[in-house]
Amino acid sequence: MNNGHNAFTPLDRSQHAPWLPIPSRAISVVEHPAIVKNVDKGIASLGGPLKLSKGLRSKLETTTNAEGDDELKKLISVSLRPDDPFAKRLLSTPVRTNNLLLKVTVPKRTGRKRKRGSSGPFLSEGEIGRGGNGVPNGSAPYSNNYTDAPTIYRSLQDNASTHKVALAGIVDETHRFRNMPDLQYAASQNDTMVGLRDCVLPKKYSQLTKYNLNTAAGADLTKSVGPSPEFLQMPVAFNYRFQQNPYVKYTEKGVVNIQRSLAYNSYTVIKPTDEYVPSGPKPGLPAERDLTPYIQSLIANIRALLLERPVVTRQLLYNRLGWDKRTKLRQAAVYCGFFFESGPWREALIRFGVDPRKDPGYRKYQTVSFLSYLKAGTSKHHAVFDQHVMKLAKMSPEELETEHTFDGVNVSQTGNIFQFCDITDPLIARILATEDIRTTCAPTFQGWYHVGTWAKATVILKDKMNTIIGGETPDDSLYQRVINWPELWDDKDVAAQYKAEIDDRQIRHGKKREHDVMHSVRWAARNPRYAFEKMEALLEQEKQPGEEQEPEDLDVPEDMTEDPVTADAVLNAELEDAEDDEDDQGGEGDEDDDMEGNEEDEDEDMDGSWEAEDGHDSPAMPVRAVSEGPAPFGGYYRV
Repeated sequence: MNNGHNAFTPLDRSQHAPWLPIPSRAISVVEHPAIVKNVDKGIASLGGPLKLSKGLRSKLETTTNAEGDDELKKLISVSLRPDDPFAKRLLSTPVRTNNLLLKVTVPKRTGRKRKRGSSGPFLSEGEIGRGGNGVPNGSAPYSNNYTDAPTIYRSLQDNASTHKVALAGIVDETHRFRNMPDLQYAASQNDTMVGLRDCVLPKKYSQLTKYNLNTAAGADLTKSVGPSPEFLQMPVAFNYRFQQNPYVKYTEKGVVNIQRSLAYNSYTVIKPTDEYVPSGPKPGLPAERDLTPYIQSLIANIRALLLERPVVTRQLLYNRLGWDKRTKLRQAAVYCGFFFESGPWREALIRFGVDPRKDPGYRKYQTVSFLSYLKAGTSKHHAVFDQHVMKLAKMSPEELETEHTFDGVNVSQTGNIFQFCDITDPLIARILATEDIRTTCAPTFQGWYHVGTWAKATVILKDKMNTIIGGETPDDSLYQRVINWPELWDDKDVAAQYKAEIDDRQIRHGKKREHDVMHSVRWAARNPRYAFEKMEALLEQEKQPGEEQEPEDLDVPEDMTEDPVTADAVLNAELEDAEDDEDDQGGEGDEDDDMEGNEEDEDEDMDGSWEAEDGHDSPAMPVRAVSEGPAPFGGYYRV
């Protein structure tokens, strides 16, 4: 050891740890892969004392013999079945080290005990083994010198001032077992291997004479070929870098997907019956200054659009700012406005502080969406929908300018949710332009319009879309009588106006399409869900000719649904149900959820530390449900 410490003054010595001498003793360490409780068995697992001594202190560098060939290193090997000659052994990896081996001595615990309930003296473990009188007790359990780690740690704690530390030597060689063990072939069922084990490996002549070789010509097809000498070709395990999915939580009730819940918690979603509307985003959101410049620019663009129009749909947002930014727009939207769970402004982003239930002027921003109508071509799912979104992403803002509107001639490619102000069809626009409106808002159903106005506009809109998608041109004459109906009516009085035509089979057959529209409007005023599902059923009946039904005899119950469907129920809905709902959307249905997984790769260079996806769109619920679960930029009425 360097003796330079003699130059220090006594003051310096008091400020440093004491110096300890290092014995000139070289020590080799074997990092056994198992816990060694019995030293003899541990040495046997390493090949025995002879092989272990040859492996220790051997040259670690590759050497060559007199003929110039590399000599095999005498490596240590380990096996958990040292008595099995066919057990594959795991080779060690010798490395040079420069470590110190410390010897820590603590006072030995007496461990004296006596039987519980007895009054005899306390005896040590050795005395207990001799029966208390020095005579060995054959029934005493075997005792070894193995001490577990908690006991050692407790001994150090109990003897903090009395334990002794000494250096045992320098560890300059360490043998580690870091390679993967190979697959083991069970040779107990192989006659050839069993014969070698019993007759050849003992190296006894008497046993060797009992070994019989198969001298018959050709291969014995009844015998197995034998195992490969080596199965695994990678000695070191490949690091797959497995990581826990941050959006999956394991609970006592099972696996919970929290990705959609996180996204929902990021949005500000209120019930349509809440008294006040939020004036700002949730306080738990990351600060805007901490977001990426790209997200901040999207927030500014959305706010500028909301100043121009306080209520916007996702189609309008995507058409104005780009379909390739859908995921990032959803993240930015939570800083700009809030959503209603259901009601006349459902699925629309509303500027913070704006309450459309207080001013009838906001009735033009009411939304209506149809989950199911006549399908156009192939349903856009998976790869087909990916191509459809890529096509929309390549379209210019000028081409997308009118895609969120309905003009009575064309059907939108970007979805089937419309705001009343975006319906430019003259017939429907004239219905919505009425000044005969409600004095108070109906926040869970038709908003500021009377139920008759809402029924006429939505039924005609749906019927025209079905007609256009079916490849036909809508006939406005079918809707003239419906338009002349009042905004509020008595169903019996309206039915009586054309009952005579229904009773006449010839007239009923000639005006069937007009009568179907009139029936649907009446039904929609009482039960919208029933009405629009019935319209779909009538379309199917037209494809399958059969006996005509008498729809005027149907007793349509009024929809009095007021049971709320909680957000948790929607978020935890099974994926199969959501996919079934998506299949009903057809070619024109908005299918944001099919692109969720792929959009994470888009704009990857602009990602911030905060990421929130809303997963699959919420399953469609009845139009008049008070609380149908969160559906910001997703979800449809089942109408």
